This record gives sequence, structure tokens and C-alpha cells, in this order.
Amino acid sequence: MIGELNRYHTDQKKQKLLLGKDYTDSGLVCTRLNGSPWSPSNFSSSFTRNLKYHGLPHIRFHDIRHSHATILHELGVDLKDISDRLRHSTLGITADLYTDVTNKRRRQVAQAFAKAIMHARKKSSPRRNQGER
Repeated sequence: MIGELNRYHTDQKKQKLLLGKDYTDSGLVCTRLNGSPWSPSNFSSSFTRNLKYHGLPHIRFHDIRHSHATILHELGVDLKDISDRLRHSTLGITADLYTDVTNKRRRQVAQAFAKAIMHARKKSSPRRNQGER
């Protein structure tokens, strides 16, 4: 993925040199050949065509953002780090809107809770040989 982005950036630089003052340096990653931004509807249409071409299920481009946050959350990345990465103004936005607690995560939480309870029970159990010191 990083390699693709680097190649795309190199291609943008070449286009900028080729077009000179006719190139619009918008500073964006996804641009038309002249550097100007894609219109959102054209970008969405192109994204949908690419999904279909590659036999992938239809999703909105914005859904990638949700999936990204959910996967990071499942991997155990701290919500604050996810929030920073998504550039949210508050942690609550990330927690409420962009992370779905999956069944895998629910199982992990339940297992951690059960382990903590078992550990606490073992700690509070009376010693078998209290007479020995």
C-alpha cells in the first residue's frame, strides 16, 4: 500500500512538471491529472466501478474509515490513538461512531473478566495448611 502511494505521488510530481502553471497544487492525494480535486460524486462512482470490476461487495468509500477503526480496535489499539489517527475532535466520536464491538472483542472481554474473577477467588481461598508456619 505504501509503495502504491509513493508511486502515485511520483506520478503527481511528473504531472506537475509536465503541466507547469496549469497544474493545480491542491496538496491532496486523490486528484485529477491536473492536480485539481475529484468531485465527491465522480470519486464515489469510480470507487464503485472498481469494486465491481474486482468482484468486491459494494460499500461506500466512507465505510473504509469505519472498517479501519474497527480493525484497529480489535487489534487492541488504544481508542485515543484511533481518535488521533482519524482526527476526531473528541474521543467520544471515535468510541460512539467508528468502532463496532465485534463478537471477537466481546469474547476477549468476557474471557478477561472470567480470568480476573478466577484469580480473585484463588487469592481469597483459605489456605489448606494454616497450622504450618
